Amino acid sequence: MSRTAANVVGKVMFGEPIAASLGTDGTHYWNKYWRHGAGHVMGPPLRPDPSTPGYLMDLLANNDLQVTGTDNCTFNADQKALCKDEFRKIPNSVNGVEDRMSDIWEKGVETETESNR
Repeated sequence: MSRTAANVVGKVMFGEPIAASLGTDGTHYWNKYWRHGAGHVMGPPLRPDPSTPGYLMDLLANNDLQVTGTDNCTFNADQKALCKDEFRKIPNSVNGVEDRMSDIWEKGVETETESNR
């Protein structure tokens, strides 16, 4: 989920960024709408650096990271709101199983194809 970890993991073992880390970043945690921020709570957390998704995608393209996964265990906003007074206790997880391949296609294949035109 971070650039630093990706650099180490890619050299020593197989790495698995999750779909959410390829499509967005952790800047959403500071959104003024609680439900929006809570909807991005996952473990490990998304990093606030907006360049991380592209960086992780590049590592996948170069085979420095080899597979993708998801943190799929979706909680709806009402379930996450049970802990709204204690942000650290919000249930960790986001959806992703059904979106994983389309995200990779959009961010990795279509984007790369457009930049080569």
